[in-house]
Amino acid sequence: MNQPRSETVTLANGLRVHLLPLKEFHQMAVALNVNFGSQDQIFDFAGHHYQQPAGVAHFLEHRLFGQPGYDAFNRLSELGANANAFTTRSRTCYYFTSLANNLPALKELVTFTQTPYFDPQAVEREAAIIEQEAAMYADNPDAQLFRTLTQLVFPQSTLATEIVGSPGSIQKIGPADLLTAFQAFYQPDNCDLYIAGAFNSDQVKATIEASLAGQRPKETSPVEVKVSALSPSETAEQTMVLPVAKTRLAVGCQIVPKNGIFTGKKAFKMMLVLSLALDLALGEYNPLYMDWYNSGLINDDFFAEVEWERGYAFLTIATETPEPRVLFEGLKPVLTDLVGHVKTLATDFELVKRDALARTIARLNDPESIVTDFEGASFDGLTTLDEIALLRQLTADDLVTCLRALKNQGIAHVIAYPKS
Repeated sequence: MNQPRSETVTLANGLRVHLLPLKEFHQMAVALNVNFGSQDQIFDFAGHHYQQPAGVAHFLEHRLFGQPGYDAFNRLSELGANANAFTTRSRTCYYFTSLANNLPALKELVTFTQTPYFDPQAVEREAAIIEQEAAMYADNPDAQLFRTLTQLVFPQSTLATEIVGSPGSIQKIGPADLLTAFQAFYQPDNCDLYIAGAFNSDQVKATIEASLAGQRPKETSPVEVKVSALSPSETAEQTMVLPVAKTRLAVGCQIVPKNGIFTGKKAFKMMLVLSLALDLALGEYNPLYMDWYNSGLINDDFFAEVEWERGYAFLTIATETPEPRVLFEGLKPVLTDLVGHVKTLATDFELVKRDALARTIARLNDPESIVTDFEGASFDGLTTLDEIALLRQLTADDLVTCLRALKNQGIAHVIAYPKS
């Protein structure tokens, strides 16, 4: 297949614009990524030190849609765009999909995300809505299980706080907190705009350059996030009783690059390697997995995945199991010596790599996935196309070399028993 070609343009104010024309499509997808997530609670900006309540990034994501005299979500819908937004621990993403070359919707997206408007009464109403969202997560058994696991994996870290915040922290968030966060983090040079699909590149660039996002001056006081060194994970077993049908085991393993750098192209490659290593060591190609499955120790809901964002990385493994302690004792040696287990399965590397490559290439059929999976500045603007190129180049020896550049910061686990 002919691989599409992308273009990156950096405006005078630092806003990075990434364009991926896909001529065979009849729709476009647009995402604005802000390098600001739930972990960014402690920072210095414009000569002041701030320690904000948990949940500000998510609250700001909600509240920016509320513009003077109108709702930006409804406006985008009227313009033929299907819009949404989400917040992670390291970024906030506003995005939409629509028919081709929807310049009015593009202009709206890059306008409302640069327009802070925090009416006190509207902020108070929003707090009540987000508190309900937080309560919903608090009552969800899976959310409780993984919240507990995250607190063990990242003790005494803002990474362990809920992305939405807690009822107590949400009540502390006011218009001044939102405005400070906006001014500090929503600077043009802290944002990436990614457009994929069917559009006219010249018209899109002209629309962006003439918009508020393109014209907003560059901030003279860059924000400095205060990041504490990660403490090792808590390794003592924790048990819970939850409204689940069967006993569940969740395992978390904090991973740290030996050079201490979680961002950039090298970190991106390590993330891909770690994902492939998990597929090899704990996937269907591994006889150990099949033994566990055939004996009933795990079932079809078993999963093992990598989460790697700015400032942190960890592996999560979870499943229903009748013997959680037996399974954990089986997982421990795999996670403690990933290199050794991967080396014994080197002959299956090409199969696992081809599977990963096929899944990644398939994402090119979905412009929305292309733009929302993009991590922006965290990985030096690397895109799905770069991921495909890196996967094609990876060898089994690369896998071992990269894994040796990572260290395990402790293995945490939580067992959730059903209520009797």
